[in-house]
Amino acid sequence: MSVMLNKQLIRAVILTGMLGFESTGLSQENRSYILSADFGPGASHADYWYPLESSSLRPSLSQAFRNVFNFDGFLLTINAKCASVSPNTNCGLKTIFESIVSDSINDALVADGLETSTKQMEWTLTDLPAGSYDMKLFFHQAKTSYDSYLKLDIWDARSLEGFRLSDAIRVSTGTAEPRVSTFSFPIEANGSEPVRILISGNSERFIVNGFQLTSYRYRIYGPQFVELIPTFRKTEALVSAYFDSGDYYYACQGLDQQGQSHLGWWNPETNQCTGWFDDQFAMLNDFLLVKFDPYYQWTSSTASNPNFSGAINFNSSPGEREFACLALADSGEYIGGIVFPEINATCQIFIPGYETSYNSYWIFSEK
Repeated sequence: MSVMLNKQLIRAVILTGMLGFESTGLSQENRSYILSADFGPGASHADYWYPLESSSLRPSLSQAFRNVFNFDGFLLTINAKCASVSPNTNCGLKTIFESIVSDSINDALVADGLETSTKQMEWTLTDLPAGSYDMKLFFHQAKTSYDSYLKLDIWDARSLEGFRLSDAIRVSTGTAEPRVSTFSFPIEANGSEPVRILISGNSERFIVNGFQLTSYRYRIYGPQFVELIPTFRKTEALVSAYFDSGDYYYACQGLDQQGQSHLGWWNPETNQCTGWFDDQFAMLNDFLLVKFDPYYQWTSSTASNPNFSGAINFNSSPGEREFACLALADSGEYIGGIVFPEINATCQIFIPGYETSYNSYWIFSEK
C-alpha cells in the first residue's frame, strides 16, 4: 500500500499534543462497568444511554447516579460558572436539539447536546469510588457553528493541583454520516476528594453531546505504568501517523525471547507489531497496543541535543532505554520510530524495505 501522510494534520497533531484518538462512531468494547449518558431532550436520546436534560437555561445541572460501578454511585454536577447563581435568561446551560438527516447509528447521540453560554463547563464528580476510570467525551456540532477546538483541564488524585490535558480538542461538524469527535482521558479517584473537569472554549457557546465513564475489570501495565490494551480497543491507542487514505499506525509493545518488553509500530493491515526484538528487526504476532495518555505529547528533539527529559522508556531491560519518536522522511511522510539512547540519539525507522535514521525528530514525553 502506497500512502502519503497528511502533513498539515500531522503538524497540528505534533504542535498541540493531540495524538490520541481517531474520530469514531460508537464501538462495542469489552468493558467491566460503563455509564453512558446522552445530553438531550425527550425521545432523542441514544438507546440504552442515560438521558440528561435541561430544557430551560440554568446555571448548573446535577444528577445522582445510583448503583453504578458495583458501588453506591456518585453525584455529577455541571456548572456554567455564571456570575450569578440565580436563574436568568442570559447565562447557563441547556440541552438543544438539531435534527440529523443521515440516518446513521450516531444520529441520536449527536442530534442533541448540552450547550453552555459562558465559554466553559465545570464538571464535578463527588463521591466517585476510589479507583481508575476512563472518561470519553463526545463533541459534535450538527448545524450550529461554534468553536472548532476546545481546552480541557482536570483535578484528580493524579493531578491535585490541576493539569491541562489538551489545548485543542477537535469538534466535528456536519449531518451526513457524522464521524463523531471524541476526547478520552484517565481519571484517578481517591474516594474522598471530588474530581473536577473544566472544559473551555474561545466563543461564548459550545456543545457536549454525551459521555461514557468506564471502569475496566482488568488493566495491563507496561514499563513506567504505561497501560497496554488489545487491538480491538485501537481507537484508544497512541497514534504514530495518519495517512491520506484514512489509515493509522499505532504504538505497540511486545516481548522478546527473554521476556523483556520492547516498543514497535502496528499496521492494522499486516496485523503485526514491527520493531527491534532480540537484537534484530522483527515482526511479532503476539503483542498489545500502547494506550494513549494525554499527560504526554510529541516534543521536538535532535540527535545533537537530545531531549529525553520526561520521555517514556518502553524497554524493560535493565540499563537500556527505548523512546518513541516521530520523524519527517525525505518523501514527506511522517513515520514512527525508536530512539536507542545507549547506542545513539537518532530516530531509528524500522519499516520493511525502508530502514534508516533521522537526526531531527519528535519524542513522546511528558507535557
